[in-house]
Amino acid sequence: MVKKLNPILVQKGLAEKDIIIFSPREFQRIFAVSGFAAQKFIHQHARKGFFNKLKNGLYCLSSAKPHSFVVANKLYAPSYISLATALSFHGIIPETSYGISSVSTKATRDIYSCQKEFTYSKIKKSLFTGYGFYRQNNEKFFMAEPEKALLDYLYFLTLNSGKINSRINITKLNKQKIKKWQKLFNNPKIDKFITELYAG
Repeated sequence: MVKKLNPILVQKGLAEKDIIIFSPREFQRIFAVSGFAAQKFIHQHARKGFFNKLKNGLYCLSSAKPHSFVVANKLYAPSYISLATALSFHGIIPETSYGISSVSTKATRDIYSCQKEFTYSKIKKSLFTGYGFYRQNNEKFFMAEPEKALLDYLYFLTLNSGKINSRINITKLNKQKIKKWQKLFNNPKIDKFITELYAG
């Protein structure tokens, strides 16, 4: 089986299984080769430019670069896209940001990959909810629902004593869902921000 491994076979095999990003262990399982053979093939072909290295132990095909949102989910798991990135995606703020913002139950961390900065902010496990599958260019990724993205954003504002973005547009948001997430956060400072948004 090792002798049959070649770029054409690998590209076809990954496409058939709809796999965009993979680790050496996943590669080993997909193509039924030894760990050594998987590592060797990946490293050799990464040097040749057939694979792109996203970080240590995570790769993608150079010919099928994944969307940044998909990369964000894979680089640091568990995580989902939220904060400014999700607010922009959902049309709640007009700005677009260069980096990709996510939240995670793991330690806060910044990762630079694919010529982008991926920022992960630690959130309590009890607040790690309110996200689902979304699509961009037919690729699936985890992202906060619009109302939860807003509450995540306000939550970190309270932690960092920041000022609320004056261009937030809440007209598209479901007020009942906002109230639902307010109860979960149970934070008077967030409640004050919400009051200000609806009064503005």
